[in-house]
Amino acid sequence: MSSPSKRTLSQRVSVKKWAAKNPDKRKVIRRRYKLKKVYGLTPGQHKQMYVAQNGCCAICGIPIDYKDVQTDHNHFTGEVRGLLCTNCNWGIGHLRADEKGTTNFVNTINYLTKIERI
Repeated sequence: MSSPSKRTLSQRVSVKKWAAKNPDKRKVIRRRYKLKKVYGLTPGQHKQMYVAQNGCCAICGIPIDYKDVQTDHNHFTGEVRGLLCTNCNWGIGHLRADEKGTTNFVNTINYLTKIERI
């Protein structure tokens, strides 16, 4: 019998080979794992959120294909806030929210409002 480290290496090689041959299946498995591990959601719960938002981004309202949806969450609490398009998700990610998830957003709105009055 091979040692555990060799079995682990062998298993990793097998998984990599399988993943290379089955990229679509791998993507589905990884998405399902991430939904549960990171967000605490089942695929069914995630799909329900998508349907509840009418298949649109929670911020800008544009329609999003389910395969492209981004799951927005508070990085401090882990709470899932909604489903976003890639642009809106990147936008709020770059604002680096505080624990409440709002400070930089409020500052940005205040800044833009001030600029509009000038």
